[in-house]
Amino acid sequence: MVEPEAPSQHDESLQTLDRDLKRFKIDFERFFSGNLATPPDQLRQNIQKKIHLLRMERLRTVAQRFQLNTLEARFNTLCVQFNRRLREQEEGGGAREATVTRERKIDTSQGILIAESPDKKAVRALYDDLYGGSGRGKKTDFDSFQVYLEKQTAKIRSKTGCGQVRFRITSEDGELKLKAKPE
Repeated sequence: MVEPEAPSQHDESLQTLDRDLKRFKIDFERFFSGNLATPPDQLRQNIQKKIHLLRMERLRTVAQRFQLNTLEARFNTLCVQFNRRLREQEEGGGAREATVTRERKIDTSQGILIAESPDKKAVRALYDDLYGGSGRGKKTDFDSFQVYLEKQTAKIRSKTGCGQVRFRITSEDGELKLKAKPE
């Protein structure tokens, strides 16, 4: 009976390189989505060093050499994509969400989502659209309005079991109304 061969040091190095490539791809996507503040340059350099070291060693089997070539090709493809997207971002074509500094307008007709505690800017937008400047109906102060939204959210969430509630402003018969919908 032939015993299975224990994984060699080269096999383990190739598996580690494969895991590092997967991590690089994830960090690469996180950076461009704005969830990672800096590009994964250190990981990129570590992968380059590992590939270089494996190239310098003599891999025993054809399968190991093939796997190294495959991993290196995958790394090069990721680097090309990374550099292209980075260049587009620097030229202004693909601005990252985290680097956009302009204030976005909150559309209260589409609604705002509230889970645990509401975002003050979103609540302010609802408040301003509902009560701002026209003196319609009974006017309440902002803090009372925010407390009201928090209580309504808690009530709707406990009643329906939903994760969050969407509040939006609608116009019915010329009057603005606040509508809530569990989501």
